[in-house]
Amino acid sequence: MIVTDTKILRKKSRRVWSVGAAARAVFERLALEADALKAAGIAAPQIGVRKRLIVVRTAYGLLPMANPEIVNRSDMSVTEAEFCLSLPGEMAYVTRSQWVDVEYLDIDDERTRHRFYGAEARCVQHEIDHLDGILMTDHGPMKSDA
Repeated sequence: MIVTDTKILRKKSRRVWSVGAAARAVFERLALEADALKAAGIAAPQIGVRKRLIVVRTAYGLLPMANPEIVNRSDMSVTEAEFCLSLPGEMAYVTRSQWVDVEYLDIDDERTRHRFYGAEARCVQHEIDHLDGILMTDHGPMKSDA
């Protein structure tokens, strides 16, 4: 079930120390929700778990990331409409970097760095915002019942 209570979503998530059985179980729940809802990505707070865990749909499938951190970003940005599973019926115009480099722990607990472009970059930035208690509506003009 997707959390829609903004009081819960505004809380900052806690780091995970390693990707073990507990983190993998959350990744599995996130993947099931993402697949069921055909979502581009989902963050642990959206299922009521305050851990820094996300999954993002890439050209190769769902990518689980623990403690994702943007370490570099494009100087160029793009403003586009965004939607969120936790804010049904809402839309916001959000300016995001065209590409981002993200460091994270992968499913094997290995430190990994990956560059995301386009829609994948937008999605990973959106999901990392969730980990910091930031909603898309914090970024710019919003429209209800989109």
